[in-house]
Amino acid sequence: MGKKHILFFDVDHTLYNPNTKSVPQSSIDALARVKARGDTRLVIATGRAYYMLEVIDAIKPFFDAFITINGQIIFADGTIIHDDPMDETLVQKAKTIFEREAMTYGFIGSQTQAVNQKSAYVKAMFEEQNLPYPVEDKAFDKHHDVYQMWAFADAPHLSIIKSHFDNRVVVPWLTDGFDIIAPGKDKREGVMRILKHYGVDAHQAVCFGDGANDAAMLEAMPVSVAMGNASRDVKARATFVTDTFSNDGIAKALKKLGYIK
Repeated sequence: MGKKHILFFDVDHTLYNPNTKSVPQSSIDALARVKARGDTRLVIATGRAYYMLEVIDAIKPFFDAFITINGQIIFADGTIIHDDPMDETLVQKAKTIFEREAMTYGFIGSQTQAVNQKSAYVKAMFEEQNLPYPVEDKAFDKHHDVYQMWAFADAPHLSIIKSHFDNRVVVPWLTDGFDIIAPGKDKREGVMRILKHYGVDAHQAVCFGDGANDAAMLEAMPVSVAMGNASRDVKARATFVTDTFSNDGIAKALKKLGYIK
């Protein structure tokens, strides 16, 4: 049977519950049932790099493709079909501003990530997100391709950073930090690449997400789903809003859309 549909899923606060450090059982069961249909591909669309996806090991076998690092590296059926590091000029600009503001910041590479300085706060934040602890290397960009940058920041620092960049470059987290991504290189672009790769029309696809880095892909799709725990702005970009990730939101949406009974 030909696979005529594609479903795209964000990870954190959509599929993955950071409070229990697991994928809700209702989501696991629902995805298994969609996979069993035989006509639908499942795709991850995340800000995480592939090596950060151990948190969803329970469901990774269900997925045909992975849009990682907000679209900078894309895997389809085990093969990399897109690999696009950040421009070195943008990396240097961000690094210069972060250093001037005395911020803690990091680089995401294809195989590992680094932080400019380690601290108890960095350790606690990575443990909370169940992420592999980064190496300490302020010069990481001199020896590796950089696909994304990030920094911890309070509201005043975030305002300062936003004043220096295109508004598509700074993507705030739900908590106290943000990502730096190249303008126009985001999950939306990754979704479009996957649709083209598999030859599937956007009307046969659905995106699920909750965060600021999901907004563009949700808004671009004829049908999209925001989680109940999403911000008001993200909810406004989606076709409809389901329940929260911790209250069977994925399963409820897949039932409403007719992918499972």
